[in-house]
Amino acid sequence: MEVQLVESFSVVLAGKNAKVLVNPKETGRTIKDGTSFVVGGEKVSNGGIFQVFSPGEYERSDVLVSAYQTGVGIDKQKADIFEINIDNVNVCFIGESVESLPESIRDEMGVIDILFLSVRNADFAKKMVNLVDPYIVVPLGEEEEGVKKFVLGLGHADFEKESKLKVKEEDFLGEEIPMRFVFLSK
Repeated sequence: MEVQLVESFSVVLAGKNAKVLVNPKETGRTIKDGTSFVVGGEKVSNGGIFQVFSPGEYERSDVLVSAYQTGVGIDKQKADIFEINIDNVNVCFIGESVESLPESIRDEMGVIDILFLSVRNADFAKKMVNLVDPYIVVPLGEEEEGVKKFVLGLGHADFEKESKLKVKEEDFLGEEIPMRFVFLSK
């Protein structure tokens, strides 16, 4: 699977059989690139794309999406935490409006391989990283200097800077896998 940054809080997950656009910010955006799913964010144009905004479980093109709603933010009925399994890699996206990760949601989630979250509220982001305990953290919404400060604040010395993050299921198999931080740049 490949991950690319689209906008400061939006990424594309490209798997073998599907492409997932996560958290698009541009309302009415037209998608013409083979995207199978749009998860969270704003509604896009192009009737054939499956869009997930409400809590529940969804499956399409070998992608499983579990959408959770914490009940905060502007639209309290809209899902704001998404767990996405693509190519047997388990990804979690925590929306900007999330203020806590309820125990009931944590109990439903599987082991998270990659966590995407805003680091604008560094204290909250640190708490989420410690609760979720992913193998890879992809901080969103900050420039490189802000990511560096966040990573150092968690007691880690460094982060990787990539235009694309490439991972496969085998990358997450093993006994002791150290946590990595990846700054995605355009």
